[in-house]
Amino acid sequence: MYQLMYLLLLVFLMIFSIQFFVHYALSANDKGFFQVPEEQFFNPSDYDGEYSLSSGDGNYSQLQSKDESYNDDSGQVTDSINFHSFKFALVGDWGCTKNTLKTVNLIQKHNPDIVFDLGDTSYKKDIKCWTDIVKPISNRMKAVLGNHDVMSPSLSIQHMKNFGLDKPYYSFDYDNIHYLMIDSEASYFPGSDPDFSDLKDTAQYRFVENDLSKAHNNSNIKWIFVMSHRQFYSSLCGEHDSCEPIKKFRDTYHPLFEKYGVDLIFSGHAHNYQRTYPLLYNEVNSSEPIIEDKSNTEYTSKKGMFQVIVGTGGIDLDGFSNQEPFVAYQQDTNYGFLNIDVVDQGNTLLGQYYSNTGKIVDAFKITK
Repeated sequence: MYQLMYLLLLVFLMIFSIQFFVHYALSANDKGFFQVPEEQFFNPSDYDGEYSLSSGDGNYSQLQSKDESYNDDSGQVTDSINFHSFKFALVGDWGCTKNTLKTVNLIQKHNPDIVFDLGDTSYKKDIKCWTDIVKPISNRMKAVLGNHDVMSPSLSIQHMKNFGLDKPYYSFDYDNIHYLMIDSEASYFPGSDPDFSDLKDTAQYRFVENDLSKAHNNSNIKWIFVMSHRQFYSSLCGEHDSCEPIKKFRDTYHPLFEKYGVDLIFSGHAHNYQRTYPLLYNEVNSSEPIIEDKSNTEYTSKKGMFQVIVGTGGIDLDGFSNQEPFVAYQQDTNYGFLNIDVVDQGNTLLGQYYSNTGKIVDAFKITK
């Protein structure tokens, strides 16, 4: 009898604790959620023209083309018969602000074939305000999850459902490019800081190593790109810890990426724009990567991996407190997105960062 009463009391305490935790973790005053000034918040009535709001789940289709094989397990490739020039857009750290809508409108104007969400969508308890804003480009979107996307189990489930994912890491091929989407939040528990220990002993690491090995040895693949919300390297942003890379994360994956010839990694997390030189992993001090080439804007056949941070989707920007020597260009005043044109039979990348005013703020060229 006493044992039964004890068990019932234990169950009651567990339920109460869970409810208290969820309420606390999702409090409006929690530092995990951004409080956007009312004058900056997105309101469809502020803009001319038609704007369609979603009434339910997002419309995130799995991109397919005649030159693409989508595969989240084997990383196998479908041969491209005829290469065609194409372009893709990248940006993360969106929020639900007027600047977010301007970013989406600009992306829609440039009409890329693929749009990559680099993580951190609504910064709220649910994602509806964000799915409403990005609806015009949602059918061409691929995504990785950011730390603000997994602040609660509910948020994580919403994102996975909206992007049609059964796990937060996967890969696919488009023409001669292999795209690997990794989860930088795999050990993130709502309301706590991530623990990045033992990353090699995970299903994701085994998937990544197998996936990159196949892509590296496939003669039809010219480029390998990685998308990750958290960055490997960054200039500092004063007290903003979003500009501080996680050493364990970098030390686990950069050597692996270098082994299999990853060309670029695209990230968000830091609320600004940064582009590095081609970098090699430094075993002595990984926070000071080896710079392979200090050219500012044009590069040819480099072995080093470039990193580009595009955390400029619409949420408050993080101002820089320095510029690290491995960063070729950085800016913290312009919202916008990065456009990559793949041209010259897939041998050349033309990168252009467009501010929401339409101005090209940064441009670079990589030939391989």
